[in-house]
Amino acid sequence: MRAWVIALTCMSLAMVAGCATSDETAAIYHKSFQNPEHYNTYVKKCSNHVRAANIEKRRYMARLINVSLGEFPAVYCERFAKALRNGGMSSNDILSLNTGMPTPNVIRIARNQ
Repeated sequence: MRAWVIALTCMSLAMVAGCATSDETAAIYHKSFQNPEHYNTYVKKCSNHVRAANIEKRRYMARLINVSLGEFPAVYCERFAKALRNGGMSSNDILSLNTGMPTPNVIRIARNQ
């Protein structure tokens, strides 16, 4: 179960996490996402990326975060974009995605808790 969470979370946030994470990464995204154009572009690209994922992974994740399969890509990406914009994700959270071990906070964000 956790492997699916990790895989899809990593996949959908790959464009955010990048290859290197520093102490400033979360602050950079926080500042960038104050611009509605940057925010909306991220949500759109992330949603397209998630929508292209394996259907079984999407079904599992949609059930996990309690949304319909059709709503899943947009809702999932919107939750992470909001967390980044509002400062709800730390650089450690972003780094945890690169290492394949999401923090409890990342799981809470995905589940909107």
